[in-house]
Amino acid sequence: YSIRSSMSNTQNERLGEADSINQIVQPTEVPEYNQTIMQDIMLQAPIIGMDSVASRYQDAWAIAQQCPYSGGAAVYQARNFIAYFNDSVAYDDVASCLQQGIYRKGEVAKNYEAVEFELMPNPATNSVDVIILSKINTLKKITLRTMLGQTINQWKVEDAKRYTIYIHNYLPGIYIVEVADNAGNYEKRKLIIQK
Repeated sequence: YSIRSSMSNTQNERLGEADSINQIVQPTEVPEYNQTIMQDIMLQAPIIGMDSVASRYQDAWAIAQQCPYSGGAAVYQARNFIAYFNDSVAYDDVASCLQQGIYRKGEVAKNYEAVEFELMPNPATNSVDVIILSKINTLKKITLRTMLGQTINQWKVEDAKRYTIYIHNYLPGIYIVEVADNAGNYEKRKLIIQK
């Protein structure tokens, strides 16, 4: 009987308790309802695996298509879940928000420079290098997230073109590496961790 199996059993018990509590909540508002569905998916993923959770794709798809202003933070979680299966999906927030009567005042376009970076190696086992290809002085942070959008760790971008992320403590799976600039623009890449 190993420590790892003991920890796994404890984690599964806690996930089971969290699932029971989640089932008791009866949401009345759209953001609460969306959050309940996404929490249920997130609770199932570690237990039965992301491939088995694929049956919940349609539930997540319905949430991902909503206007983020009315659907809440779960809209972004659903989009991260969808990206696990298809990372080329584009969302039209302007249209979905306008259908609900939500609109934003137009802004003067700014000179936008894309945030560009690469991950090497990918898949990775012990560490991965984030290689910055865009101007460094405009970048702010690097974020490591789960496929469901949960932040695992963040690092401040200094004056280097290469950052090493040590991943030996993370479980195998697919993660998202996000590099953001000072203006709030960001770019994401999938990172596969193998052991």
